[in-house]
Parts: sequence; C-alpha cells; structure tokens
Amino acid sequence: TITATVTVDQVTVNGTLSLNSGSTINFPSNVLSKLVVGSAGVLNVSGTINQAGIGGNNKIITVNGIENLLDNGSHTGSSSTKNFFTNGSTFNYDCTTTTGTIPTADWATGSTCVIRGITTGGAPVGLNQTFYNFTWDLSSLNLGDYLYLDGEPSIINGNYRILNTNTSVTSSGLALLNATGTKTITVGGNFEVAGDTYLAKNLHNLYIYCISGFFILFFVI
Repeated sequence: TITATVTVDQVTVNGTLSLNSGSTINFPSNVLSKLVVGSAGVLNVSGTINQAGIGGNNKIITVNGIENLLDNGSHTGSSSTKNFFTNGSTFNYDCTTTTGTIPTADWATGSTCVIRGITTGGAPVGLNQTFYNFTWDLSSLNLGDYLYLDGEPSIINGNYRILNTNTSVTSSGLALLNATGTKTITVGGNFEVAGDTYLAKNLHNLYIYCISGFFILFFVI
C-alpha cells in the first residue's frame, strides 16, 4: 500500500498494490521507467498516477492483470503511448460518487473496460477513445440518475455489453444518445443488452453497426 508520494522505476506487481487517496506515483523522466501489473496482479488506484512530462513512445504502465480505478483516483498525463492494456487484462471503473476519468490507453485485442460501481457520480470522462471489449454493469445506479453518453464510446473493436442499469429503479438508466443529434456506434463483435437494463433518450437517432457479430437483446424495459 502506498500512502505518500513515491517515485517508481522498473516495478512489477504480481500481488496487490493499492495507491491510497492523497498519495501519488511519479516516474523518472527517462522513457525506460515502467510500472507493470502482472497477469495475476491487481492495481487499486485511489490516488494520482502522474505520467505528465514523460516523453517517448515506451509504455510507462502496462497492465496484464487488473486495474481498479476508485473514487479520487486519477491518471495525470495519460496517453495511448503511455498506457497499455494487454490481451486478457481488465480495467474496472469503480468510482461511486465522484466522476472519474478512464485513462487514455492502447486497448489491445482481448482487453476489457468495465464500468461499474456508479451510484450518483455520473458518466465517466474518457469514453471518447477506441476500446476492445466494453461493458456497463450498473447494479448500484441510484434513483433518478441517467448517464448521458452522447454516443460514446463510438468504436468498440470487440464486444459491447450492457448488462445492468438497476431496473429496480425504473427512472434511472443509460441515455446512449443525448437529447439531440445523430450518432453512430461501431462494434466489431457482439452488441449485447441484458434483461436488467433501461435505455432511453432518442434511440431512433442512434445507429449501431455490428461488423462481424450479432445484436443480442434479452429483455429491455
């Protein structure tokens, strides 16, 4: 567990590393500095991972296992040349009452971004990038909360799954499209909408293209 400001260089996480709220991970300015999360490793981020000012095209952070972004957690200065989620890795957005930012990253074939845990925090920032697998699992979404997405994410190279928006609360859900405009979502694999899901807002102006997969609809309120 990290509880202060530290500088990390050439570190591999094979167990669990937790970055507490108010603490910061910095990196040396050389482009070889790396934080690698192994395939069995877990990185819990409640503090700040500072990647600002690091040049070059080396991946400063490589996640082979799991990263969980929690309330107050952030990546400063993230980019697709600095963050790499490999085949089989998972990024879990677990911010509940604060609006967090998905780090800009290179999402490899087989990687998965999961948005879960949101109660009142609103939709995450950072949806406007290309993902591989992408999942919404919002079983804790509160009464009256809609997440307004404005057609983002718009490019998912793998499967796009909407599993749950807490339909025990019927006035909450996902607004895939905001009040006006026309948007297109391109899905390389399957687009799946499960039974505990409420979708709303101008769906007639939303176009979803499944390039090589299927549109799978179980039951939607």
